Amino acid sequence: MTTSPHAGLAQRALVLAETGRHKEAAALFARHLAADPTDTMSWSLLAHCRRELGDPEGALDATDQGLRHDPTDAYVWRIRALTLQTLERHQDAVDAAAEAVRLAPGGWATHNTYARTLAAVPGGLPAAGAAAARAAALAPEEPQAHFWVGYIAHQAGDHKAAARAYRTVLNLNPQDAAARNNLGVLNLRGGRQFGAAWDFAASLAADPQSSAAHQNVLTVAVRVLVTARRLALWCLFGAAGLRWYIDGPGRTDPLTSLALPPWPTALPPWTTGLAAIVTVWALWAWSTRRRLPGALRMPMWAMLVRDVRFATSALGIIVALGVAFAILAPPHLSRLSLAEMVLGGIVPLAMAPTRSRPNSSTPGQRDVGGRP
Repeated sequence: MTTSPHAGLAQRALVLAETGRHKEAAALFARHLAADPTDTMSWSLLAHCRRELGDPEGALDATDQGLRHDPTDAYVWRIRALTLQTLERHQDAVDAAAEAVRLAPGGWATHNTYARTLAAVPGGLPAAGAAAARAAALAPEEPQAHFWVGYIAHQAGDHKAAARAYRTVLNLNPQDAAARNNLGVLNLRGGRQFGAAWDFAASLAADPQSSAAHQNVLTVAVRVLVTARRLALWCLFGAAGLRWYIDGPGRTDPLTSLALPPWPTALPPWTTGLAAIVTVWALWAWSTRRRLPGALRMPMWAMLVRDVRFATSALGIIVALGVAFAILAPPHLSRLSLAEMVLGGIVPLAMAPTRSRPNSSTPGQRDVGGRP
């Protein structure tokens, strides 16, 4: 940062930028640069603020101004690369990041930026992985360096390496919401939905505004509901089979004409069937509630109000269970009535909630004040 008489403005702007007050920081940087246009660091930080405010073209202009005064400043090239990536000018972003690496080959942040830009171009993941590994080797205590090792491995399909890197991030910074969310995504894709639920809850606790974590909570809720639908279907078929047994003429199977075995308990079959359904659902509900983090229970209940298909599917499960109870309740059912009731229970289960893919997230820049 410059030491001109106007450096106080730049220092105040830097503090604002580091606390996320980008609009105020940009105004102060602009005032400072009007008096000292040779301060390339401030041009870089002004570019960062403009990019965060949704003005990538203004950010690119700021990097142009900085490079006009000092084309050898690697930090300006790094911010320029990230700005070009925001504008989806990916190859230009790679070129700018490569220039930053050339100018500051010992800076972990330059290699990190190079990795991020390479990951966005077709076929760039292998080189991106090597650049990210180099950044992590240069800064083994820097969470963001390890995050991008994990993120690039994640995109390349190497989920074991990605999980190791995300855990390294969390060892260095347990409050890293993005790493926790992405570890949950890996758990979810591996079929560990309850482990994923705890990760998403921790991610939301660290960053309540995380749209990716909120979306992933919905994904977990849908998977729980899919399990409930399967359980309801099995209960429906089980009740139908038991009804078939109860109504067998002369306790003989109407299809095979073979004598049916005697009922093995003193309780009537319909009583046993009803008790079995209640017991199965009570155990499933208890197990699911115990394995879900408390922080996610209310958001999942709220989805019954917000998501029509989610609510409709839940209602279909209730209807199917009601039909299963009704099948067991009457003293006798004809084959046609039994078939109609089973069909009437299956139809509501066909309304499935909208499936969604788990969302990975990327971290914020967190590199406002650091030069390579």
